[in-house]
Amino acid sequence: MTQDEIIKMARQAGFFVKDGEAYSPSVQEDHELTPYLKAFAKLVAAKEREVCAKIVQVHLDGNSDLTAKGSLASVLDYIKARWSNHD
Repeated sequence: MTQDEIIKMARQAGFFVKDGEAYSPSVQEDHELTPYLKAFAKLVAAKEREVCAKIVQVHLDGNSDLTAKGSLASVLDYIKARWSNHD
């Protein structure tokens, strides 16, 4: 992931972002960050599933071996199932 993608996800998760750096959403030092970290982790996981699905799809599209295609299709189905269960 690029720095820009990480900052974008930090914003989406509710972090305060200034000059390309993510900060706590509150000025309070003891502010509970767990909900924001969970939201950020969910966004990162979704991005990783998207990237993995694209890689598998490229190999699926470029493979002529039926056994390999079946295995790749199964992997892609698994990634998509994880995607729909965690969004």
